[in-house]
Order: sequence, then structure tokens, then C-alpha cells
Amino acid sequence: MIDVGLIQDDQLSYFSKVMEKLRRKSRARYDRLTKIAVLHHHVSSLWKQQLELKNLEATLDASQLKQVLTENSFDIILHGHKHTNHVGIDGSLIPVSVTSQFNPLCIVSGGTVGGYPRLNDVQSFKLLYLDGKKGPRSQAVIKEIPIRSSGNYSDALANDGKTYHAPTTRKLPLLHDIDQLKVAVDGFVIEKCAPELASATGSRGENMWLAPHNKKLFATSLRYRCPYFVDDGTTKAFYEVMLATERLDFRASARIHWLATDALGDGGSDGARKVIILVGNLEGTHFSQVERKNEVSDSLDRMRSWPSFPWESII
Repeated sequence: MIDVGLIQDDQLSYFSKVMEKLRRKSRARYDRLTKIAVLHHHVSSLWKQQLELKNLEATLDASQLKQVLTENSFDIILHGHKHTNHVGIDGSLIPVSVTSQFNPLCIVSGGTVGGYPRLNDVQSFKLLYLDGKKGPRSQAVIKEIPIRSSGNYSDALANDGKTYHAPTTRKLPLLHDIDQLKVAVDGFVIEKCAPELASATGSRGENMWLAPHNKKLFATSLRYRCPYFVDDGTTKAFYEVMLATERLDFRASARIHWLATDALGDGGSDGARKVIILVGNLEGTHFSQVERKNEVSDSLDRMRSWPSFPWESII
């Protein structure tokens, strides 16, 4: 894509406009694409990098280039110049003060094929494999293959090659991957939206049982496990907490359908039943992954508009 040591501001501006046009044209497909930038000069210091003092040793405005690539959701940078084998993750540029969740770039530095290798390195080439036939891809597999003056290629590939599993797309931990933080945010949502739980009597996670290895979503043996269940003697209330970092999609709607089917059953022959779903809208926070304003609330409104859904029993 770029093969100079200095990227001019007008070049970066033009590149940003091209990527914005591509994003609008491809719409939702844009985020499923694996985006790879190819350039000559390196944009980050390498592990155990040998010192060189010369003009245009690195891309001089690498920070501006990496910012543009990060903002446009690029996954991988392939570069040469240093003749040094290296695969790493570079997220040093991303500030923690921004509310948008940017993912760090995977940096792949090519070694050398025909020249003299660096100290403690060998001549090599790399094979890049993208996981899955279509995106979004969660990882890339980079195989580093040494070049030998003699010997069997298959043996070198199997015995001497190195394999790197590099994360792509969502590389930063999401809120639901951090158990302690999720519990704290869940508690905040419950305090604000369902203060009655603090004094209510009931059980936590004991009203339904999730049977493993059962693929029939609404089968009687596959029970939804609610985090909170309250029985005041007249009404059984089933509480669920959902933290929305992006629009509520098919997975969220299927989860709600499953909960409603399991909790409401045949209409509640053993007494009145209701389901309370507490949605924490995390748009505008560091965990946000929305693509446009009001994405979470709009998706919730669309879900409420479904005529066949028993919203009269769901608050």
C-alpha cells in the first residue's frame, strides 16, 4: 500500500476518505472484512531490534499512519526493511481516555530471503493463514519457514518452522470477559433499575437448570438459568441483566425468546409470572462497539415492535 519513509498528511487524508467510502459502500460487511496494510518501512520498534542510525530508518510519521489504520479497523500490518523476523501486537498508541474501543494492530515483520540474516536469525519466508472462509476472523496463523541450503522442504516446515497465532478483530477483552467488572456493572444496573431486588426474598440462579449438550433450544430439558428469581407468593418474577456494548442482534433476541419460553411456559398455571429484563446501555463508554449514535436503544425499540412476542408479560 505504502512504500516510503514519510507519509504526507494529504496522503493520509486521501486514504481516510477512500476507506470511509469503502465503509459506506460495504456497510455491515466492512466489519467482517480482514484488513491488511502492506508497506516497506516498519512502523514500530521490533523485539531485540538492532540499532541503526540513518535517514528514513523508520516511517517518520508512523503514529499518524497507525492511528488512521486503527480508526479504520485494520487488523494486520505486513512490512519489511529490517530483515528481522518478528510477529507482535502493537496497541501502544491507543489512549484509554477515548470511549470507542479500538483494537491493536498485529505487526508482522518479514525476515530476509536472499540477503544476510540478522544476528541469531536465519533466512526465511512467512505464510499467512486467515482463520475461516469469511470474517470477522478471530485470529491469523503465521508460519515462519527457514530456508536451508539443502534438505527436505516438508521436514523444514514440520521441524524447523515457527508458528504464531495472532489475534485479530476483537483483541481487547470485552466486558463479559472480565468477571469481576461485569458483576460490579450488573450490580449498578440492578440498583438503578430494580431496587426491589435488594429487599426481596428469592433465590439466585436456582429456578432453572441449563442442561449441557442439548441442541434443542426450546426443549423442556434445556432450561434457562436466570440470575435472579423472586416469588412474593402471588407472582413469580424472573430477572435477567443484559449489558449491551452494541446493538441487540439475533443472539440477544434468541436469548430473550429462550428465557420467555422457559419462564412463562404455558402461561403460568402455578400462578402469575413475569420476566424483567434489565438492559445496561454501554454506548458512550470505553466498552462501546456501536457504529452509530443510539444504535442500542434503536435496536431495543425494533425488538419491542415484534407483534408475535409476549411483551405484556415482559417488562
